[in-house]
Amino acid sequence: MATERSQNLKKVLDAVPTGYLIDAAWLTAHGVAYETFRDYVKRGWLERVTRGLFRRPFPGTSASDTIDWKICLLSVQHIMRYDAHVGGMTALAQQGHGHYLRLGGNAPVWVYGEAIPNWLSKLPLNAPIETRSRSLFGDPKLGLPDDTTDAGQTLPWDWQLRMSSPERAILEAIDELPDHESFHNLDMVFESLTTLRPKMLSALLYSCRKIKCPSSEHLAQIGA
Repeated sequence: MATERSQNLKKVLDAVPTGYLIDAAWLTAHGVAYETFRDYVKRGWLERVTRGLFRRPFPGTSASDTIDWKICLLSVQHIMRYDAHVGGMTALAQQGHGHYLRLGGNAPVWVYGEAIPNWLSKLPLNAPIETRSRSLFGDPKLGLPDDTTDAGQTLPWDWQLRMSSPERAILEAIDELPDHESFHNLDMVFESLTTLRPKMLSALLYSCRKIKCPSSEHLAQIGA
């Protein structure tokens, strides 16, 4: 039993870099019994962030410290393997298409998926999280990168956020008008998107359940 526990602990420490997160579902799926969670916390191998969520601690920090939203989402995508992606204005900003710096606090981070964990929006992150389903498109994976990265075969600093392509992200952002996005801001951002791929944009527009598809001539003008 002691050998098995030691092996399970090694799995956890090998899979979870310092500062990254795992939840109870991940632990139990990797052979760590629920009653063992307390022992890991007691011995300082993990710290409890909120109910059912743990972090491998940095020396000298506590679970009440603010968590970087990127580390959180990298944990969600690469370690816990939740099928969620960053989209909308967040994806555009991360790819260099943000137009204005937000005043009075960090911009919300837009996360899309059908199985987003409930604890995500409750964490002490350095930016608020806004969650959405992928129902905007008939093909929910269109405009997203292939999810083929194996976290166990790459180093944490090589991990990349899985996010919408600019073509998908601008349509996700438009879907937030007028309550959560500004017409003026989106107009300025759209003008900067000079490298949109007409074929990808056309496919997304045809897959979109809320936007009327433009003509092929209009699409050609966008991609010109």
